[in-house]
Amino acid sequence: MKISRCRFLQNAAAVSATSASVLPNIALASSGISDYKALVVVFLYGGNDAYNMIVPTSHDPYQSYLSARPALGLTQSEILPLSLHSENQISLGIHSTMADLLPLFESGQASVLLNTGQLLTPATCSTIAAGLSPLPEFLMAHNMQQDMWQTGATNYNNSLGWAGRMMDMLASNTSISPLISLNSQKRFNSAKNLSQTVISSQGVGQYSSWHDSVRLDEYFAHFKADYDNVYTQHFANTMKKV
Repeated sequence: MKISRCRFLQNAAAVSATSASVLPNIALASSGISDYKALVVVFLYGGNDAYNMIVPTSHDPYQSYLSARPALGLTQSEILPLSLHSENQISLGIHSTMADLLPLFESGQASVLLNTGQLLTPATCSTIAAGLSPLPEFLMAHNMQQDMWQTGATNYNNSLGWAGRMMDMLASNTSISPLISLNSQKRFNSAKNLSQTVISSQGVGQYSSWHDSVRLDEYFAHFKADYDNVYTQHFANTMKKV
């Protein structure tokens, strides 16, 4: 079954609720702290039509928006007003199909970061044509720009993600990584000192054998044995430290 980006974002609240029920259980394994918080990032590969997601509602900016998108622009009836404003006091609205997110905005639990991206300096068509504006690497390559967005860096060769770098600085000593990715490792979570914990879309698996003391004793007995093979012995020595 195919799902549109609009429908996916409509269900974002449900995704957040699922994440909230799964991630704290992982954190509680290494900490008794009760004020647990998580930053949940949903990355829409392929892009998102942000111009029809958050729309200016002030008169002149709205008319400019319609002029730029004569066939795609939203009518006033398709926009739900928000209490948010841009830095230059332009009022903003949200696409009407995202009405389920409106209470989050109104309660201060959601906001919008406008004009984010990889540009190094402000640029216009004329300054680019004149060669006066330095541009980021691989500007028109969407897949590479997606990678660069996840690094938050100005060059493509930076392999560390901005969330990974942040947790390198903030994370306390813990046996469980605070960087959790869904289905596969993400560049966004790549860190210098921490590894990513990858879980499936079904959440953390249930391992009933961990509650069987006899099976546990037999399992860990393998790591206490001596082996002739140097690789097997190294693996056993490493597992004893876990």
